[in-house]
Amino acid sequence: MADTGPDQTVSLCHTVQLDGSGSEDPFLGEIVSYRWEAPAEISRQQADEVMASCVASVAGVFQIVLVVSDGSLDSEPDEVIVTVVDSDARSGPEGDGGGDGNDG
Repeated sequence: MADTGPDQTVSLCHTVQLDGSGSEDPFLGEIVSYRWEAPAEISRQQADEVMASCVASVAGVFQIVLVVSDGSLDSEPDEVIVTVVDSDARSGPEGDGGGDGNDG
């Protein structure tokens, strides 16, 4: 049974640590392979390891899926939702003269 851990929220271009160590074989066998799958906007590293990482190049909400195998059977996929926020986004326009209206 694959276990991706809790959903995560990260800033744009920051690394997401993926942890499949909670996965287990329901028949008490040994897990011999891990397969992390992600959309194209997500750059993955160690996609075939229990601990993987990824970086998103755009803000958004992404589903990352883990499938584990004991060498005979693949698990049902488990998903983690990664929300990527643009921490540099501003609530107003830059250089608008700003201030509080008290010019004198």
